[in-house]
Amino acid sequence: MIQRIQTIYLTLVVASVIAYLNIAFIKVDGLGIKAIQEISLLTVSSITALLAMVCIFLYKKRTLQLKICLVGIVFSTITTTLTMLQYYNYIPKTAAGKSIFIGMVFPLLMIVFFALAQAGIKKDDKLVKSMDRLR
Repeated sequence: MIQRIQTIYLTLVVASVIAYLNIAFIKVDGLGIKAIQEISLLTVSSITALLAMVCIFLYKKRTLQLKICLVGIVFSTITTTLTMLQYYNYIPKTAAGKSIFIGMVFPLLMIVFFALAQAGIKKDDKLVKSMDRLR
């Protein structure tokens, strides 16, 4: 359902994953490294996007949607951790040879958008439960 705000947030998670895979997150000696070039980052971020897409279509099952959002937050955190590990483990080890690009922000945005979606789902669940009390 497009009129729910959490659908927008979950769509932004998918957009963040696509941008993360296509924009370089590290520049090593003039060469931009993208997440799509690293199999671990590609796998975990693709699972994150898949979870967000599944969560969008489970709008009638709010409790399951909440659980999937929580799992999505965990996978987004794993993506952030793997991104940082790739940054610190990449050669050369000197700080002069590598720099951070804008792609480093997208895993953090995934976490934020999943958390906002989860808050919206909780708000909807609370509203539906209050309407059930009135009947």
